[in-house]
Amino acid sequence: MSEEHGEQKKDLEMGVTGDPEPGTRNPEQASGNTAGPGSSSAAAPDATPHPFEALLDEYPLREPFEDPVWSVRIIKGWMYFLAFNFAWMLLIFILGIFYD
Repeated sequence: MSEEHGEQKKDLEMGVTGDPEPGTRNPEQASGNTAGPGSSSAAAPDATPHPFEALLDEYPLREPFEDPVWSVRIIKGWMYFLAFNFAWMLLIFILGIFYD
């Protein structure tokens, strides 16, 4: 076994690979630039639009007067119910301090 192969095997056993971690970008691979990201000759970011930007022309799917107002009313109702419960617990707590 060569020394280089032994080092690679040791790295693989320890979980070290030559590939970057998922979710990280290597600007040298994307732009073909070998000067590094901090140099003045680094390439500008890619200006091609994302495919989802073409879908933005279709939105909003409904007119503002067709929005589901019932969902906002349900959330408001639950918030009022929550506020009432907290006020009730505070009242019981205060009355308990005086009448216990």
